[in-house]
Amino acid sequence: MREPSYPIDLSKKDSHKPKDIRGGERKVMKKSLSLVLAASLVASAFAGSASAASEMTAMEKFEALKAQGIFAGRANGDADLDAQMTRAEFARVGGLLKGLDVDAEPSTNSFTDVSADAWYYEEIEAANAAGFMQGYGNGKFLPSDNVKTEEMARVLVDILGLEVDADAEVTGKVSDWAKGYVAAAIKAGIIDSSDDYTQPALRSELVSSSYVVNEVQNPEQAVAITLAGAKKFEVSFTEAVDTANVKATVKKGDNTVALKSEWNEAKNVLTLSRSINLDAGEYTVTVSGVANVEDTTKTFTVAPERIDAVNLEDVAYKTTLPAGGVVDAEVAYKLVNQYGEDITSSINKSDLVATTSSGAIEVGDSSGKANGVLEISDLPEAKEEITVSIVDKVNGNSARKTVQVKDQKVVEDVTIQAPELKDGKTALEAGVNDYKLPYTAKDQFGNDIKVTDLSKLTFISSNSTAFTPDVTTNITLDADKNILIDFPSFEGPQEVKLTVIVNRSGESSSVTFTVNGTATAEVPTLVLPEGRFSGTDYKVQLQVKDQYGNDMKAEDIVTAYTNNKFTLSSGNTSKFTVAGVEKDGEKAVVRLLPVNISSERQTGSAVLTVTVNKSGKTASTTVNVVEAQKPTAFTLDASVTHAVYNADLTLKGKFTDQYGEEIKTSDNDVVFETSDATAYAAPNDTDVTTFADAGVTFTALKANSSSKITVKLKNASNQVIDSREVTLTTVKNDAALTYSVEEVGTIADEAAGIVSNEYAKKVVVMGTDASGNKVALKDPIVEVVPVDTSIVVAAVDGSDWKLAAQDTDENKETVVNVRIKTPTGNLLNKQVTVKVSKDAPKAVELKSKDDKTEIAINANASYSFADFFDTDNSLSFIIKDQFGVENYSDVVNNAAVFVTNKETNVLTKVTGTYNFEAGKEYKVTVVAGDKQMEVTVKVNPSV
Repeated sequence: MREPSYPIDLSKKDSHKPKDIRGGERKVMKKSLSLVLAASLVASAFAGSASAASEMTAMEKFEALKAQGIFAGRANGDADLDAQMTRAEFARVGGLLKGLDVDAEPSTNSFTDVSADAWYYEEIEAANAAGFMQGYGNGKFLPSDNVKTEEMARVLVDILGLEVDADAEVTGKVSDWAKGYVAAAIKAGIIDSSDDYTQPALRSELVSSSYVVNEVQNPEQAVAITLAGAKKFEVSFTEAVDTANVKATVKKGDNTVALKSEWNEAKNVLTLSRSINLDAGEYTVTVSGVANVEDTTKTFTVAPERIDAVNLEDVAYKTTLPAGGVVDAEVAYKLVNQYGEDITSSINKSDLVATTSSGAIEVGDSSGKANGVLEISDLPEAKEEITVSIVDKVNGNSARKTVQVKDQKVVEDVTIQAPELKDGKTALEAGVNDYKLPYTAKDQFGNDIKVTDLSKLTFISSNSTAFTPDVTTNITLDADKNILIDFPSFEGPQEVKLTVIVNRSGESSSVTFTVNGTATAEVPTLVLPEGRFSGTDYKVQLQVKDQYGNDMKAEDIVTAYTNNKFTLSSGNTSKFTVAGVEKDGEKAVVRLLPVNISSERQTGSAVLTVTVNKSGKTASTTVNVVEAQKPTAFTLDASVTHAVYNADLTLKGKFTDQYGEEIKTSDNDVVFETSDATAYAAPNDTDVTTFADAGVTFTALKANSSSKITVKLKNASNQVIDSREVTLTTVKNDAALTYSVEEVGTIADEAAGIVSNEYAKKVVVMGTDASGNKVALKDPIVEVVPVDTSIVVAAVDGSDWKLAAQDTDENKETVVNVRIKTPTGNLLNKQVTVKVSKDAPKAVELKSKDDKTEIAINANASYSFADFFDTDNSLSFIIKDQFGVENYSDVVNNAAVFVTNKETNVLTKVTGTYNFEAGKEYKVTVVAGDKQMEVTVKVNPSV
C-alpha cells in the first residue's frame, strides 16, 4: 500500500456542486439509525467512548485514528491539524470509515481528472462505487480541491445513513443544497455549529468528526444497571450480547435474591424482576460474562414503595341523570410511586381521603383497594365546576384542582374496521365465532371511550345469508369491551357490508368485507412416512386443502373424517386394514393395521386410497407391509456391577429387532443363570419390556465374592436367540470407597412439600472403589438437609430419602446437604444442587397399555372416565408428563376420551359411564394436550 501524505478535501463552486453533495439529487430518507452521536451520547449510559471523546484533544483523536490506519501524518510524521485536506485524501478516510477495501484494483476509470497512476486512484473509485463521493457530474472529481465543512457533513451523514430533512433550518452561512446534511450532522453531534459552513474544514475538524463517526460505527460494549421499578432491576447493553454467557446476580447482604430474568427481542436489555415488591435494603447487582467487558457491579438502596405523586384529572363527568335536582359524578386520579409507576390499584382505600367543594365525595374502591375514581354524590345539577382534593395520609402527598363538571359520557361516534382474521388464517370463514370487530369510539367531548352497551348501537348487514346482526346472540362484548361477531355456516364466499349506527347521535360507520363459506375438504394428499411398516401400526400423513386452496389443520381433518367427509380403503384387506384418521402432533395421519392369519403376519403391498366424498377427488399410495418386528439381539446395561454386602444391583437390557431398531415386547422371555448362587442368586424369568424398563434386582449375599450372570433371550419356541454375560462382585467389608450423590435433576413444585407425592425425587448415594468401579451401597444415607426449606424439603418415604419441592411462582435453585454413613462407621457430608420448576405438568407421551392398538374386553363392560386410565384394566391408557410421572390426576383430567360405535358411527365423549355392548366393535380415541391415539376395542360376545 502506498503511503500518501494527506490532509482532507471536497468541493469546488456551488454552481458546480459535485454529485455526491447535491441535495436535490437523492431525497435522502435513508434508514434512520437510532444514533445520538458524540456529544449527545455523553448523557447516555452507553456513552463511555463518546464521553471520553468529548474530553480528548484533537491530537489524541488523531493518534487513535492513526493507530487504526484511518488517518496518516505528513511525510515528516506531523499531524498538521491546522492545515486542510483534499478530496482525494478524504475519499480514502471515508472509505476506511465505511469499511471499504480502498486498495482494490478498479475495473474502470470514472473520472477524466483522476489518473490510473495516481496514489488516490483506487480510493476515489471505491468512494464513487459506494456512492458517498461521486464527482461533479461532468466527468470531474477535482481530487486536489479542499473539503468544505458542509461537504464533510454530507459525506459523513451519508456514511452513517442518517435521515436528512432537506427543508431543515440552519443558522449560519450554508449552501441551499447542504442545509439538510449540516442540520443532520449538528443534531447527531458530528460537527459543531458555525457561522460559515462553506469554508474549507481544518484537519483538526475532520479528525474530530471522523472520530465520532468511527466510534458510533464501532461502539465499545458497555453495561448500565438501573433500579427500574419497585419490583425490578434493568441491565442495558450498548449492543446485543450472547445471552447464554451473560450472568446477572442480585444479592441482599450475603443472600442471593432469586429474580426472574427476561431478555428483550434485541438481546440488549435484561430485566430482573419478581412478582412482589423488592424488600427494603441494600442490593448489589453484578453482571458478568459480557464479551470484552469486565464484570460490572452496582449497589442500590431500595426504599419501601411510597406514593410519590397524586394526579387529578381536569373534569368531573356526571354518571347519572338528574334526580331531585342533583346528580352523581366521578373524577379520575392516579397514584404514582417513586419510580414513576402507576400503583393506584395497590393502595388501600383507607389510606386516602378526598374533599369536594360541593356535594359528598368518597374514594371509590375495589375490594378495599383504590380504583382510581373519586365518587361524588348529591352534586347540584347546575354546578359547572367544583374544587376537589385527594390526600395520601401515609406520605402526605396531595392534589387539589378545580374541575369542570360535564355531562355523562356517552358514545357519540363509532368507526368500525373489517373483522380481524384468526391466527394462521388468510380469510374470514363462515361457521366461526368470536371474530373481533375493531372499532374506535368517541364520546360527546371527543375523548376515546369504550362501548359498554350494545343496545345503544344498531347494526345493519347488507347480506342476511352471511350475517344477520343481533346484539343478543351473534354480536357480543367480551370482558375488555371488544366487539365480537359470530358468522353462521353457509356456502360462500359472501360479501357483507356491515353498518353501525349510534342511536343517540345518528352517526354511522360502514365496512365491507368478504366471508368465505364454511371450509370443506376438497383435495387430499397422502404422504408415506420414512419408516417401514413393521410395527403394530403404520401412520400415513393425510394432507387436505379446502375449497379455497388453504391447508386444513390436523384437528379439522380429524373432525371431517369423524363426520364421514372422507372414504378410506385398503386395496387388499388381507395385507392391511384402515383404523381411521387421528391427530399425531401437528399432523393428521391415517393409521393402518397389519393383518395376522393364524398368528402369522401377512406381508406384501396394497394401495391405500382416500376419497373426499363431496368433491370426489382422491389420492392413492402403495403401502408395503414387511415382517413384524421381533427382538433378535440385546445389550446389558451393567454400569454398576459392584456392591457392598447385602446391597442390591439392578441389571437392565436394551433390545433391538431384525431392522436394528429398539424394541420392547412381552412376547419373548428373558431368563437368568448364576455361576455362584451363594454370591448372587438368579431371579425369576421376565419379559423383554420388564427387563428393559424396570430391570431385575440381584442382592449381594456374601462379602468378597463374585458370580458370573448369564442372561438369555428366548423366543416363543423356547429357543435361545441371544445371550450376554456379566460378573457381579461384592467388595470386602473394609474396602476403601469414595462417595458421591447422584444428580437429582429438576423437581416439579406439584409435590407441594410432600415426599410421598409422585413428583418427589429419590436421593441416591453411590460409592466408588480404588479401581474406579461404582459400588452400590446398603442404606448409606443418615439424613438429608436442604439449605432452604422454603424451596425444597427432605424426609424418608418408605426406605428411601426423598426431596419434594415447595409451591413456587418462579423457577428456583438450592443446595441440599446429604450426610452419609460409610460401612466402617464414618460420617461424611456431600452437597447436591436441586432445581425446582413452577411449570405445570403436561402430556409429552400417550400410549395404550402394552402399546396395543387392538384390545379385547369382556362382554357388556362399563367404563367410567377414570377406568380408561386405570392400568389394572386391559383397556387403559398411559399419559406421561415432562417430569416422567404417569397418569397424574391433573394431566388425566385435562384429557378427553371419545368412543365411536363402528356399527352406528355414533361418536360419544365419555363424561360419565360408557357401556360396551357384547359382540360389538368400537374405536376409542384419547386426546391429551397435542397427543392423540386410537385403539380398536372388540367386545367379547355374551356366553
